[in-house]
Amino acid sequence: MVARLEALLHTAAQMLDHHLADRPWIAGESLSLADLSVATALMYRGPARHPLGSYRHLLGLLDRVAALDAWPRTDPRARHER
Repeated sequence: MVARLEALLHTAAQMLDHHLADRPWIAGESLSLADLSVATALMYRGPARHPLGSYRHLLGLLDRVAALDAWPRTDPRARHER
């Protein structure tokens, strides 16, 4: 089951990485719900140990979203630290 899900993740990550090779955002020239949706789905990629290291354009998107002022406030762990 895990191998199957990782294969699906790699398929989606590869498509997104290729799509993002020549653009900063998924659906246009500025941030959109598409970018936030992908970032939300991959928010816990570190603790979940999602193997995304080879998808540099996708990681770049995640870095751009993480740099938004509001993004840290979406992390439930941060709410408990206040």
